[in-house]
Amino acid sequence: MSFGLFKSSEEKAKERFAKELNDDLITISNIISGQIDMIVFFEKKNKKEILRESYTQMYIFGAFDAATVRWGTEIRKKIGRSVIEMGYLPYLTTKFEIPNSEAQLIFNNVFAIHSKDHTNAAIVAGGADGLEALQSNTLRAPRLALHFTPDADSPSNITEQEMDAFQKYRRQETDNYIKRRNQI
Repeated sequence: MSFGLFKSSEEKAKERFAKELNDDLITISNIISGQIDMIVFFEKKNKKEILRESYTQMYIFGAFDAATVRWGTEIRKKIGRSVIEMGYLPYLTTKFEIPNSEAQLIFNNVFAIHSKDHTNAAIVAGGADGLEALQSNTLRAPRLALHFTPDADSPSNITEQEMDAFQKYRRQETDNYIKRRNQI
């Protein structure tokens, strides 16, 4: 009898899986939030306006789907939808400050599209960015931000003052996101 002092290897594996999955969802949330914040700050778009675009909804879905890819086909088939939902719904309700019912409706619509078409460009782009972030914690070409940038082919001429202002805005947005997330 172990009296809870020793965990079985199965329990340890489940705990490790849960921790790694949670870390993956946080990483993905961060890469999406960074892009949303860039679009709001530099392109002067409203967050809800950004979310109304189907590209955004599908991109975010694809990014969270990336968290399921690394666990293999069998696990992905069993728990893929619930894992994506576990990241997607709280992200939408927190970042975009929408009711859970609205987030669920968006999720269901995107999931239905994904179920019929695994080649949707926005979902694939989000998935590619999600996988890149999970592998390196950075993005070379953030596809969501590029989608909203009117002249994506030319380098941005961001001044040091603008970057400082953006970093201040980003810290404030991150703090507000964490506060809202902790209220869920």
